[in-house]
Amino acid sequence: MLGLLPLAEVVAIVFAGPLFMTLLAKTLLRERVGPQRLAAVVIGFVGVLIVIRPGTEAMTWAVLLPLAVALLDSIRDIVTRRLTLGESSQRIVLTTAIVLALAGAVTSLQGWQSWRQADTVWFVASASCFVTANFFMIEAYRHAQIVVIAPFKYLQLCWSIIAGLLFWGEVPGLAVIVGICVIFASGIYIGWREARLGRQSKITVDH
Repeated sequence: MLGLLPLAEVVAIVFAGPLFMTLLAKTLLRERVGPQRLAAVVIGFVGVLIVIRPGTEAMTWAVLLPLAVALLDSIRDIVTRRLTLGESSQRIVLTTAIVLALAGAVTSLQGWQSWRQADTVWFVASASCFVTANFFMIEAYRHAQIVVIAPFKYLQLCWSIIAGLLFWGEVPGLAVIVGICVIFASGIYIGWREARLGRQSKITVDH
């Protein structure tokens, strides 16, 4: 996937995930999704379409890969949210790591490159960052609704664009930047509105 599309474009499309999560939270977790939140989700999908640009040369079969990742990621987060009701964060992280290791072993059948000692540091750093981030994300899902946590994932857009510039010299095109801004704005609006509703509910309870 990363070999077929620029990093910023991949990440922008993958960030349809929080939008999928908002819709799935209503169906699978019975979390409230009102008309304003649904409108924000629709606007977010418009942002994804701006990045994909249907009907142009930019629209290739490769864009289906990050879209699939977005949907599967959202389902994983929904399942994680359910697991936090009865499982510890450490057990969820360990199980996730084992499943990923087994899945990775299966993909090695497509072609295995010899382990290079110079890559050891990168592998260790990647695994350490994944485990740490996964643990913190699980803890977040334990203490808050998915629709509140999801918008914070958009911060990764900034880091991904910076990484693309620094390591691969990739400069996002205008359509990608506009699409990212639309996706980002819709997600942040959902988070801001949930925080506002939370404060109003707290004031009501206190009185």
